[in-house]
Amino acid sequence: MVKYEVYPIDTSQDLWEEAMGGKEKFWIDVEPLGRCLLKFPRPNTGETWAEKAVAEIAELLGVPHAEYNLAECGGRRAVLSPEFLDRTCEFYAHGNELLPAIIRDYDAGRTFGQSQHTYQVVIQVLRYLSVLSPECARHLPDSANGDFVFCGYLVLDALVGNTDRHHENWGVIGRNQPSGNLRLPPSYDHASSLGRELQDEKRLDKLNRPNAISSYVLKGRSPFYWCEGDRRGLSPIELVHRASRVDADAFKFWLRRVLALDMQEVSAIFDMFPDGWVSQASVDFALQFVHCSMRILGQIESDISK
Repeated sequence: MVKYEVYPIDTSQDLWEEAMGGKEKFWIDVEPLGRCLLKFPRPNTGETWAEKAVAEIAELLGVPHAEYNLAECGGRRAVLSPEFLDRTCEFYAHGNELLPAIIRDYDAGRTFGQSQHTYQVVIQVLRYLSVLSPECARHLPDSANGDFVFCGYLVLDALVGNTDRHHENWGVIGRNQPSGNLRLPPSYDHASSLGRELQDEKRLDKLNRPNAISSYVLKGRSPFYWCEGDRRGLSPIELVHRASRVDADAFKFWLRRVLALDMQEVSAIFDMFPDGWVSQASVDFALQFVHCSMRILGQIESDISK
């Protein structure tokens, strides 16, 4: 089987540090990919393989996503993501730049524990700005705008347990001209998924205990709240559960994409990692996670289709 390519990064190349976010990452020019973001994982995590795997799962779902490639730099493993913004004629406004315009006293610097960051208000912003689908979107209904596609991002998050969809991990892309339309960027930054923080001993323990995987799937907390003032954020699964009752048509579309997934194709994503990049326990846990999430999301789809 063909394996994912690993891009060697010369440590003597010019690197420009990316200030946004809490991880070690740099901008670098890489042939033939162009300008890329080089992201290193936090110690003792599977963030590198999780980032790559979730991008490939998004591809199976038809969810527009940033491209991620494997890389090695100075003996360290990383991911390499080509920039999706044309800086010569485009700008990117993150969610925390948009929300203060409609929410009084919104704390733009607080990425987590921000109860004003709700599903309803994010969708309201995307609709108010008439945000269009990403340019890379394919095979969507003709009426699908940015808010429709954003629902797909939330379904992807629920499928893989991504808990990092905070207000710096979504936004809008515009052109530097008065008449330019705004578009949703592709989904990006999926490293906080698939139990990437667990050590293999913990993974094996959960795999061997009844209902431990489903409990783990339901336990994670996203940066989304349902109502301002709520004490805790929703799990990615619970967010889809509630939001699907508000925007049923969009969620039915994406949930049916989930139900059409072939687990053999999902498994093949992990088979393509080069030797040593992901442990067998990590693979087994990730596949069981996706399988469990699919079952729960299938019940949500059934409920809203009645």
